Amino acid sequence: MAAICANCGSAVGTMRRLRGATLCESCERRESQQRQTATEEMEALIAQALAAPDPSAVVSQLPAVVARTGLSGPQVDREMNRAVRQMIERALEDEYLTEEEEAAINRAINALGFDQDRAGRVLGDLANRFVIARVNAGRLPELPSSSVMLKPGETAHLEITAHLMKEVVTARRRRSFGSPTVTW
Repeated sequence: MAAICANCGSAVGTMRRLRGATLCESCERRESQQRQTATEEMEALIAQALAAPDPSAVVSQLPAVVARTGLSGPQVDREMNRAVRQMIERALEDEYLTEEEEAAINRAINALGFDQDRAGRVLGDLANRFVIARVNAGRLPELPSSSVMLKPGETAHLEITAHLMKEVVTARRRRSFGSPTVTW
């Protein structure tokens, strides 16, 4: 390991070198502040992308900012997931999801490059609230096909399996001498 800082050329202390540091304390502090600033800028860009009518212009700036943060791919994904989840929670606060709110969520998810599986994982436990908010807004989900034969103009909104419930009654009889049979 080098005894001098990789950035400024000043001496790196023995204990710092033993811990694997290649930068002096001031350079390391400066890089840490730059990463923190870039992380805040990334969070602001994600928030702008979620609020923008056309998020693709904002998202195009994201890779350069992400590179400056020093965060790994999974850490960046967690930040994006957290931001999208907060956006969905804000839209569901009033338990009423308008078409505009849903379109904004879809635009943001698509612009951030979420696939169907990732969007489902982010939605997670909010999926039921999402459907209920759509129903409250008067927009029932429609099934593309149904196993039930529908008349022209009818639409299937939900299909679940039904189970037959059979009630079994067990009668116990007791006979007393001199009185009729009693059943209970």
